[in-house]
Amino acid sequence: MGLDGSNFETSIVPSDSHIYLPGGFETGWIYELIYTAKDPSKMGLGHPAVRDFISFLRYNEYEVKIPQILY
Repeated sequence: MGLDGSNFETSIVPSDSHIYLPGGFETGWIYELIYTAKDPSKMGLGHPAVRDFISFLRYNEYEVKIPQILY
């Protein structure tokens, strides 16, 4: 809610970072919020990528010759 100069609620102001519930929120209740993220970053994909790559190398059906590196 918007506040005027004397801290009285006057109107609902649209916001990208706040939620308004007409009846108010109840203490002890669990609320579920579903929303579409704006410009989400892709994080946490390293472990699945490594897992899939190792699985590909281990259980590959096709014979792909991986060159041996001689030191």
